[in-house]
Formats: sequence, C-alpha cells, structure tokens
Amino acid sequence: MASMAEGSFRVERLDLRDAQQCEEYFRFRTEYFGNYLGWKVLGADGIDRDDIDLHSTHFCLITGGGTIVGSIRVTPPTATRWMLDMPPFSDLTDQGLNPEYPRAQSAEVSRLGALPGAAGLTDDWGFSAAQALRRAAYQHSIRSGSRYWYVIAYRALIERLRRFDYLPFKIISPTVRFDPRGRTCVACLDLAEAYVHMAHSAPTFLEWNNAGIHMPDLAVLMARGAVGSMAFD
Repeated sequence: MASMAEGSFRVERLDLRDAQQCEEYFRFRTEYFGNYLGWKVLGADGIDRDDIDLHSTHFCLITGGGTIVGSIRVTPPTATRWMLDMPPFSDLTDQGLNPEYPRAQSAEVSRLGALPGAAGLTDDWGFSAAQALRRAAYQHSIRSGSRYWYVIAYRALIERLRRFDYLPFKIISPTVRFDPRGRTCVACLDLAEAYVHMAHSAPTFLEWNNAGIHMPDLAVLMARGAVGSMAFD
C-alpha cells in the first residue's frame, strides 16, 4: 500500500444523497470487509451494502488525497433491525453478562475499520486516524441522545479500545471465530462511564475526544450512578 504523510486525513459524515461519495464508501467497505477480512457481507451484486445502511449514520476516514480508507456505522434504536437481532450474532450474547441497556437509549456500532496504512496516521494532538474515526461515532451518539453502545467486533479490537481509547467495554458473549482474521465477540459500553473513566485516567484524551460537544458535569454523572462499581486502572 502507498505510504501517506503524517496527519493527512480527515473524518467526514457520509452524505447518502451523494452518489459518488456513496459509491466510493461502499467500494471501500467491499474491499476491506469483504475481500481483505473475508467477511460474508457481500450481496448478490458483490457489494457490502445492506438494509441497515439506509437507517444508519456513516463516517468516512479520508486521506489528504481524497481516498476513503476507513469507515464506521452507527445504527439508531429506531432502525428496522440491528446486526445483533439476526443469527449468528443474536445467539452469541450471554444474558447473564448482558446489562440489558434500554434499546431506546442505545446504538449499534459496526463496520469499524481502516486500511493498515491509514489507521496509524496522527493528527496535531498525536492521536490516530482510527481514533478520530471512532471519536466521530462517539460524538454523534452523544449529540443524538444515545448513552449506550452495542458492538460486534474482534476481541482484539475491543481490547485496543479499552487500552488506548479509555472505553470500558463489557464483553457479554463468548469469543468465537467466524473468519481467519480474528475472534469475534459482542460488547457493550455506557458512554457516561466512558466519560468518567477518561476524566480520571486521561484528561488530555478527554479534552480531544469531547471537543465541541457538551457533556453533563462529572459530579452529575457520578450522582446518577454512572460510575457504579467501576474500577479505574
């Protein structure tokens, strides 16, 4: 893959009315998730696109040259369905581990991925393009009134998000192998807990992550029990 200069990226919300951008976005997803990772996501037309896409908000990671090299999809509670509603994922969740966050206050996050040559690009703060892509979904969720995330992802990705993005995901399923690239699990996240965790563990990261969005006062969140019995490590 071609090398890319440090910091040469931006994250944009996909305009579903922009035919050219949509073509490029779904071409990236097809190449990355369908061909590179080998996921069984390609439709009869050979494209990674499904009915969930019409009800979702999408963000693109774009290089300085204008090439889409990453994606993330946020599906609201009002969507007709989530990936988690359908086999094989609907059978994965361990109900004994699931906190059963209210669906009306939750979003499903999926199709998070970036080309290896782009994910590690950094911005002026020193944070990566992959983190910027995830931040866009986080900020969108806060602005949309979602407090909780449900995610189907590689276990290794969940661990990286825990370690480097200070997101205290709860893993609520066994870890299984659906493809050769990694082992998959279901995880969930309370965004208020994430905010408190960042405030305790990484205030500089919190400043970057939450730039431009309003969050409740930390004391208010703690009074509401957002931190619960969390342990900050």
